[in-house]
Amino acid sequence: MWLPAHPRFQVEEGTLFASEDPSGRQSFLSRPSPCRLGGAALAGLFRELARRWGLSWSPSAEKNLARLEDPGARLVITGQQPGFLTGPLFTFFKAASVAGLAGHLEARRRRPYIPVLWVAGEDHDLEEARSACFPGAGAAGHCFQLPQPADRRPLSSYAIDAETLRVVAAVKEHLGGRRRAEEAFRLLDHYRAGRTLSSACGAVLADLLAPWGLLVIEPEALRPHSRPIIERALQDPEGLMRAVRRGVEEVESLGLRAQVPERFPLFLLEEGAAGRRHHLEPVSGGFRAGGSGEFLTTARSLDILKEAPERFSTGVLLRPVVQEALLPVEAAVGGPAEVAYFAQLGPVFEHFGLSKTPMVLRFSASLLEGKVCRAMERLGIGPGSLEALLRARNPQDLIPAGQENAAERLLAELRPLVGERLRDAVAAARLSAGEAERLHAGAREIVKSLERFQRRLQRMVEAVSGERMSAASTVWNHLFPGGVLQERKWNVFHFLAKYGREWVAAVVEEVQKEPFQVRHSWGMFDKD
Repeated sequence: MWLPAHPRFQVEEGTLFASEDPSGRQSFLSRPSPCRLGGAALAGLFRELARRWGLSWSPSAEKNLARLEDPGARLVITGQQPGFLTGPLFTFFKAASVAGLAGHLEARRRRPYIPVLWVAGEDHDLEEARSACFPGAGAAGHCFQLPQPADRRPLSSYAIDAETLRVVAAVKEHLGGRRRAEEAFRLLDHYRAGRTLSSACGAVLADLLAPWGLLVIEPEALRPHSRPIIERALQDPEGLMRAVRRGVEEVESLGLRAQVPERFPLFLLEEGAAGRRHHLEPVSGGFRAGGSGEFLTTARSLDILKEAPERFSTGVLLRPVVQEALLPVEAAVGGPAEVAYFAQLGPVFEHFGLSKTPMVLRFSASLLEGKVCRAMERLGIGPGSLEALLRARNPQDLIPAGQENAAERLLAELRPLVGERLRDAVAAARLSAGEAERLHAGAREIVKSLERFQRRLQRMVEAVSGERMSAASTVWNHLFPGGVLQERKWNVFHFLAKYGREWVAAVVEEVQKEPFQVRHSWGMFDKD
């Protein structure tokens, strides 16, 4: 089905399978939590974060903050570590997914549903977050990197410094001259002195999805409130590890591989604003902090929690529990990896007396630019064959097979047949030897003409094949850079600088229409 959105932007969806649509059910939120925040207290957290990050909430976001005081208000949430310039496209798709899902649920249940992005700035894997890549120069594209060294600090502690601003200026130079570059520049200006990797990323996405009132939150704002969860983990590490182990066993019993290994899901931050993050390993009598090697008794760990709860950072298996315990979450949105590790979280939620948060798969798409659409036309790839693109393994798989070889084969078969038939015709005429020889010479010239015709055809075929190989490379490098889906490589600012922001609404509307259907969509821009 083709959906009009941007005047020359359409979405084609290839449905793989549909999950049950829970929009008609009773509210998911029937899970009591003694430390759940709501109403004015929750709105206050969002307002304090905006003050600390220097954000100005959009009118729609301000309306959502006020709606948090409605007793029926629920959150639709997603989380992602803050990538440089927001990272690959799928980060934007996650944020757009919660905006669309919130709109879908609100239209059907007639109660406030508020989209929220959890900026996971406590993550310390800078190498995974430092790059922003744009199409061009083959499969590798043009990549810009956060210039700071990785040292196990949380991503939220990396400041937008002078070196980073020079990289942002280089990005602007790269994008300059594109039709809507100035609109992209205004968003890039959220990367400014006084902000961090976390706050700049959150500001861009909140701005980009301002019409839907996207709110952003981050773990530092919630750490003081998560003390009961952390305390339970510190007091009973063996029980928590048994729950983690059961989750792994449940997944493996289905013949699947657990996404997250058996590991205690808690970290300790060194003292100071930029303290490094160390994994806590339960040992006899307490915990050992990996990296630093520091040993903490259980009593000492609990004292630190009481004195400085901000020093404790949750791992991937505990963050969803904190999220569920503290926030009125109706559903979470995640990518394939998150959906996979959520499958092993049931026993962990049970350990804390909570029901597992319902998970919805995020929007997934490839964006087709004009030159890519033209290249696809040269290859004969149309809307009906878009799903076949996902089965391709290299550029050659995109080239139609057999058409040119068939033409050459026909000529190769025709040449000896023509020569033979001409000789038969001369023999049947019963001419004199001299007359027959003159006709045989003419027949040989006809066969030579066919040879010249075949060589000319071969040269033309080779030229066409080269053009098709070039077209196949154009399509492949744009849609599967480095052999991965476009959404895992290219940065959203490339598309914003070329096409502005109007197409963002097409993505949100596509999600809102059928948020529970698993599919890969194709966005086709103007062919100019």
